[in-house]
Amino acid sequence: MKRRIPALALALALTTPVLAQPPQAVQDEYAVYDLQSPDTASFRTMYEVAFASAGATVFHDGIGMGLITAPAADDSVIDMMSGAPLKYSVSGTAIDVQLARPVPADGGQARLRITKTYKDAKNYRREGNVLVFDRAVPIRHAAIILPAGYQLTECSVASQVLADPDGRIRVSFMNQAPGAAPLLLK
Repeated sequence: MKRRIPALALALALTTPVLAQPPQAVQDEYAVYDLQSPDTASFRTMYEVAFASAGATVFHDGIGMGLITAPAADDSVIDMMSGAPLKYSVSGTAIDVQLARPVPADGGQARLRITKTYKDAKNYRREGNVLVFDRAVPIRHAAIILPAGYQLTECSVASQVLADPDGRIRVSFMNQAPGAAPLLLK
């Protein structure tokens, strides 16, 4: 019996921080996928989110299936309220962001911009002279920017297609269906 009490105390001590963190509530998600050359299988994401879990001090941003983080010089997390950079850590499954202050309990939020580069050779590739981006996009409002010199010839999701000031093609959409948008761009 004496041996069980220290083991139980240790188990409670290790799980208390996890239990203390309230469940995550996010609002107003928007992501831009800036596709690099398809030969690199890399794309840079700029993910903006309003995090509204009262009392939370950490935001946990899961890394999508099949993605490998590719550290880049402009990777960052910014507190959109102050413009200040935030501390974060990256594992194989998530980006954990230390918030500048706890999320207020009176309906407040923490607004973040996470800039990160990923590789996904299976879902972002070249087939001959054609770029293929074939990925389920879980963010409701998103845009994909094609690399310079590429034109859009196929898109599986109803989208707005515009040319950015630099001439690159931007494909923007809002997914109203349940689940991730099954996006295929060529």
